[in-house]
Amino acid sequence: MWLVQNAALRRSGDRLYMRLFSGFNRVFFAVGLGILSYGNVAAAVELTFWEHEFDDVQKGLDKVLKGFEAANPGIKIKRAHYKTEDLRTQFQTAAMAGGGGDVVLAPNDFAGPFSIMNVIQPVGSWAKGERFTPAGLAAVTDPKGVIWGVPVSRGNHLMLFVNKKLIPKVPETVEELIKVAGEHSNAAKGEYGFAYNLNEPFWFVTFLAAYGESPLVKALPQLGTKGMVDALGLVHDFKFKSKIVPPDCDYTCAETLFVDGKVGMTINGDWAVDKYHQALHDFLAIAPLPKLAATGKFMAPMVSGKYLFLNAKLKGDKLESAKKLAEYLVSKPVQEQLIKETGRLPSIKDLDHSPLISRDPVLQAIDLAMAHGQPMPMDVEMRVVWDAIRPQLQAVMSDRADPKVAADVMQKDALSKIKEMR
Repeated sequence: MWLVQNAALRRSGDRLYMRLFSGFNRVFFAVGLGILSYGNVAAAVELTFWEHEFDDVQKGLDKVLKGFEAANPGIKIKRAHYKTEDLRTQFQTAAMAGGGGDVVLAPNDFAGPFSIMNVIQPVGSWAKGERFTPAGLAAVTDPKGVIWGVPVSRGNHLMLFVNKKLIPKVPETVEELIKVAGEHSNAAKGEYGFAYNLNEPFWFVTFLAAYGESPLVKALPQLGTKGMVDALGLVHDFKFKSKIVPPDCDYTCAETLFVDGKVGMTINGDWAVDKYHQALHDFLAIAPLPKLAATGKFMAPMVSGKYLFLNAKLKGDKLESAKKLAEYLVSKPVQEQLIKETGRLPSIKDLDHSPLISRDPVLQAIDLAMAHGQPMPMDVEMRVVWDAIRPQLQAVMSDRADPKVAADVMQKDALSKIKEMR
């Protein structure tokens, strides 16, 4: 590469200008940078990087991205932060018009709609899928075997959190959880032993799994089933029969009550670990979701992770730079750095038994809590399923709908919306 400072150009004047261009027909002035590039060396590339991470993860992510820029001085990263749903809507709207972030770090369920809309591109031809954990890769692989995202971390799953100051022994079954929570509940005084996001389907389907069922199988909704009726009946009883959960409790309600030490147990995801640990310290226990003794099956969280998606518009130098960023993020040293900086589990199989995990009781517990998980389907139909479950779950939890009727309506709504979509 030829490097010529602007000052030198001024001193040498037009003679230097003519000499350079007569001797080399592929020399270009990079006025803004004050350099000349020769041969196939590209001018600096700027990649826009869109994400929705929590504050603690953003700080670690910044360090990693700065490391990438230092290792690749010809590539600059411009990061933009969004709330989860804003990231999805902003990207798909902008990308449909030919814009949007060049690369997007997001959960797997973005892959379904993004792939159908042709706003992201497949990565399977170069991403070497065999190096990633099977569950993580499955969450961005469509029914035809096409891989749509590069796994950067794994997890994003729900688990049981227990305040050992209030409840010394972690319940191993749902039945035991109900009993223990009941011993710490007094609805008349507004006291409860258990709190979680009651009306959110992502939480609810973990109970459905304890009846041996999944809400979507091979892109077909499975909602009008006996297992769905039983699961709806179970969570309805939490509120109206055993009265172990606060009424109308959402995410903020459950988190606040647990952090303030007012409930002994909650269900939340790996993203909440740092906040809960800061609040409870050694009194915090992290465990897998319990087994339902009546069926012998475990509650099963949806497992995915965070993935790097590449804008469909990328080509040439920008595409190669995006691939380089992806490879950097999944390299073993950077994956180890991400474990330390973000507290998230790695996506690559090479670190499955890393001492960074086995020697860290919190990371080990998060990893163990994933053992009974099910891969989150990336099918676009999964969003339809969420939308079909939510209003009927709310109706059951407000005592306005019978579980059997609610399950039937869910199935009909999902099938109708999928038919319209197709």
